[in-house]
Parts: sequence; structure tokens; C-alpha cells
Amino acid sequence: LIFVFMIFSSSRKEKKRREQLNKIVKHDRVRTRGGIIGSVVEAKDDQLVIKVDEGRDTRITLDRQYVDAIIEGAGSGKD
Repeated sequence: LIFVFMIFSSSRKEKKRREQLNKIVKHDRVRTRGGIIGSVVEAKDDQLVIKVDEGRDTRITLDRQYVDAIIEGAGSGKD
């Protein structure tokens, strides 16, 4: 019974994470698993382009799965 509960809980967390990753849009601020923080400038199907240095316009392309957290969303009210 405990084992079934653990599997159910884990699958629910994974589903929620996938939904959050799919909702990432342009202008969201994100943190990667490596600790890099940047603003999304382009959101493709499974890849994101994030700007990590405003002064030099440095951009990084990464798979969505490597986003650890959304820091600020476009709809968060913070501009």
C-alpha cells in the first residue's frame, strides 16, 4: 500500500513539472539545473533560448527539461 502511494505521488509531481515546463513563454525568467538565470527570448517545442547577459546580449539554447525553476513569469505582474 505504501509503495503504491509513493508511485502515485511521484507520477503526480512529474505531471505537474511537465505542465510547468510546457507553460514557459517569452519573457519568463528561469533558472537552469546548473544555476544559470536568464530571460526567455524564444520558446520552441522542446528548446528555449535564454538571454543571460543584457550588456553583451549573451544567449544560451537549452532543452526545456533542464529548467529547474521559473523565477518570474510573464503573467506574474512584475515588469
